[in-house]
Parts: sequence; structure tokens; C-alpha cells
Amino acid sequence: MLKKLPRLLFFVPNEDYFLSHRLPMARAAVEAGYRVGVITNAAAKKEQIEFEGLDVIHLPITPGLR
Repeated sequence: MLKKLPRLLFFVPNEDYFLSHRLPMARAAVEAGYRVGVITNAAAKKEQIEFEGLDVIHLPITPGLR
């Protein structure tokens, strides 16, 4: 029987912020056995985030939209 990995999902509108502030936490979660996803407006940095072994869910987000 295959064991399902626990999941952790980050919601970060700015992928640069994720890479500079949340990537260490995401890496630690992967090492601890989590499947990690990132919901972000990842256009330019999607491949960089996926290279870390993380799932990317693209959501077009406009910062400051009220």
C-alpha cells in the first residue's frame, strides 16, 4: 500500500517574496516528508520554484486589488 504524503500549501501572491522569505520553510517541509504546493502569480519564476521539487499552481493575482 502506498503511503500518502501530508500536504502543505503556501499562498503567496508574489513569487519573489516566496523565494526570498518562504523557500527555506518549503525546503524543510519537503525534507520532513511533505508534498508542498505554492499558489502564486508565478510567471517568470515558475521553473525555479518547480526545480525545488514544489508544485506550482498559477493564479493570476493583482497586488493591491480591493
